[in-house]
Amino acid sequence: MQEQNRKPSFPIVMLLVSVALWIASLSNVAFYLGNHGSMEGLTVLILGSIFASLDIRYCAVYANYVWLAAIVLLALRKKVVPVHAALWGLALVAFSVKAVYVDEAGNTSDIVRYGAGFYLWYAAFAVATIGTFAGKNKERKAASAADGIKMTFDKWLGLSKLPKNEARMLLQYVSEYTRVQLLTRGGEEMPDEVRQRADRLAQRRLNGEPVAYILGVREFYGRRFTVNPSVLIPRPETEHLVEAVLARLPENGRVWDLGTGSGAVAVTVALERPDAFVRASDISPPALETARKNAADLGARVEFAHGSWFDTDMPSEGKWDIIVSNPPYIENGDKHLSQGDLRFEPQIALTDFSDGLSCIRTLAQGAPDRLAEGGFLLLEHGFDQGAAVRGVLAENGFSGVETLPDLAGLDRVTLGKYMKHLK
Repeated sequence: MQEQNRKPSFPIVMLLVSVALWIASLSNVAFYLGNHGSMEGLTVLILGSIFASLDIRYCAVYANYVWLAAIVLLALRKKVVPVHAALWGLALVAFSVKAVYVDEAGNTSDIVRYGAGFYLWYAAFAVATIGTFAGKNKERKAASAADGIKMTFDKWLGLSKLPKNEARMLLQYVSEYTRVQLLTRGGEEMPDEVRQRADRLAQRRLNGEPVAYILGVREFYGRRFTVNPSVLIPRPETEHLVEAVLARLPENGRVWDLGTGSGAVAVTVALERPDAFVRASDISPPALETARKNAADLGARVEFAHGSWFDTDMPSEGKWDIIVSNPPYIENGDKHLSQGDLRFEPQIALTDFSDGLSCIRTLAQGAPDRLAEGGFLLLEHGFDQGAAVRGVLAENGFSGVETLPDLAGLDRVTLGKYMKHLK
């Protein structure tokens, strides 16, 4: 159901080259037989050249090696069928027993000739190669036939190799149908343009690209946020961070979201609490541009600043009731950075390129000078970092330090209150 790639694969090209070399050798076969009249002698001539220097007269030998390489590549790519695999195995046996010896003068006396192996090699060569191309042609015909079949939305969903929820999201996006419309109109035929777009997007997802980046949006706290490869994809776990902020934010309070990324936290807080003054900052200009767009699209009143943590291009006037951040907390070299969606997300938003706690230490050290008396620092972190983050906050004078779990019961948000008289 995916769009077919009509370009021949590299192994198939190699098979074609080997066939061409084999055909080129036929002129030498005719010449040899015309002058010597011995097929067995020709076998010795060709096979004895295996270890000889390259020579156009031995095209058949070169064809053997090119063909063998093509077989190996096809096998590695799992593009073989049992019959062809058996033939190739037979050919490899023939290849292993057809070695002969020819002296410098070309004399063939006292030679054990394995002519059967030679004939077996080329018999398997011909049948397996023809079979491979016949199979490819059959695949193309099947694909063409499938293209002619009426493709409905329901049928596309059923044929998709993606998880059903992801396939449905892609189909809703390209068709511009709601979930309900997709359910009620699933039997309708897909327009060609919609089907082609759905196939392209599905292939991108099969290649590992996150659905959020493919669609350009991600739902967070009941709202649709624009996302792109310059920002971290908002996770459901981060909604717990927002709820913790809202639970501790006083009336007309001031909130600073550091490392805002897409602006999911800052924009959500601003929309949930219109009375609050919300600032969002980030070191990445493209990320800030995305956050500004989300604020504008959703109608949130947020002040934006560019800079690294507390060092921004906008001076901080007054104290903050809440300082919140979802900082990079994955340890450098963590295997998860090369897996799943994380491969596509900005590394600067995922890891501190250190022990996973360096950014958290920076925030814990700088927050006390900027928090109002009784203000809170709230940090999202990894599920196995709760104890370490609590230690960092305690070392920097925060009281009432506690870690809040997510819905899975895993440590997710650690917070502490700033009390000047307790410093």
